Amino acid sequence: MADTVSSPESHRVHSAQRSTGPTGPSMAVRRNAASAAGVVLVLAAAVHGYWAAGGRWPGWDEASLAQRVVGDTVHFPSAFATASVAALLGGAAALLLIRARLLPPVLPTGLQRLGLVLLAGALAARGVLGAITSAHALVGRGADVPYYRLDLLVYSPACLVVAALTVVALRSGRRHVDEISLARLWPRRAPGAALPPGQRLLEVFPRFSDDPRRPLPPLPATAELTIGGAVVHPLHLDLSALAGAVPRTQLTADFHCVTTWSVRDLTWSGFSFAEVWRQVIVPRCEPDPDSIGVVVRGADGVQAIIDLRDALQPDVLLADQLDGAPLSPVHGAPLRFVSPQQYGYKNIKHVSHLEVFVRTPESTFGPKEHPRARVTREERHSRLPATALRWPYRIVVPLTARLSERSTRSSTRRSAR
Repeated sequence: MADTVSSPESHRVHSAQRSTGPTGPSMAVRRNAASAAGVVLVLAAAVHGYWAAGGRWPGWDEASLAQRVVGDTVHFPSAFATASVAALLGGAAALLLIRARLLPPVLPTGLQRLGLVLLAGALAARGVLGAITSAHALVGRGADVPYYRLDLLVYSPACLVVAALTVVALRSGRRHVDEISLARLWPRRAPGAALPPGQRLLEVFPRFSDDPRRPLPPLPATAELTIGGAVVHPLHLDLSALAGAVPRTQLTADFHCVTTWSVRDLTWSGFSFAEVWRQVIVPRCEPDPDSIGVVVRGADGVQAIIDLRDALQPDVLLADQLDGAPLSPVHGAPLRFVSPQQYGYKNIKHVSHLEVFVRTPESTFGPKEHPRARVTREERHSRLPATALRWPYRIVVPLTARLSERSTRSSTRRSAR
């Protein structure tokens, strides 16, 4: 339910609203940065490949080269270790050259970006730690080893420069007018009243999905709700008829995603599910007296198993409005199942079917779907402990939300054609 401390409505941005935000570097700058970093890594890979093949600098014996290059006064690394480094450098260079469009995109964009993020982080860590270690060896211990001077003057700065170029190559160009910045998609500790266990606050309300590539379903010409399963009389109900059968109600509540982000004070408007059950489903469909729950299915193919004890809570709605406006396709038009006391994956978007059951069906989410998914009890998973999932879930929030946003835009463009 809603907390007593609220966030001003103006501070929240729905993914359907526009957010221009700052702009990133131009395409040319990003491609040039990727090209420069890629060339540096190609040269580094070539040098390591040469060493792995047994090559050495003219006039240098192995001990001298080892002392200068790797800090070992006797031995050069094995051919296998050197070849492995060469292969890693070559793979990293390939990612950058793909980013620069000098090589064909043989990997999905998401994997390319993930690889470049890991590369930038590894290079930055190597540069900073290497510089600290070498400076300490030269100044703190007075070690007169040529490798430390070379590392301080060449290796570490080169790693930092290539890391910076990789970051520039990763930056988006002029951000799409509807795109929310990644910084705003990171869950943060909530000021004021505490959130439920393990939850963090988002100021924006993004579209979110277990599969961020899932497209928006097309809006039906006539919105209908089909009720079936363990009932005597299946029913196809026009939503306009639903409005005439059940009084409208409004609810302000917090939304809690299982991946640990929460949005405060969303105002939903629609129809109490308990009233729909009592005034429509029971008299017109005659559900089995032993019914224990409903499967709520969306037009996008996503479904959730809802225990009837949870479905009949007074704050559960079939909502068709959000914050005073008709529900947008981004957040589940024409109808969304809203259950504030359960995690977001139970709050099915684009509701088209309700299937009453007397025996719990198999979940399409597998063990990830908890039978109840109650927020206050932190029932995130049917098998794994909730606390162990907090950080693994949280670190994927910005990327998942961003991919969902882009999938939404792609769906919108396709439907407009």
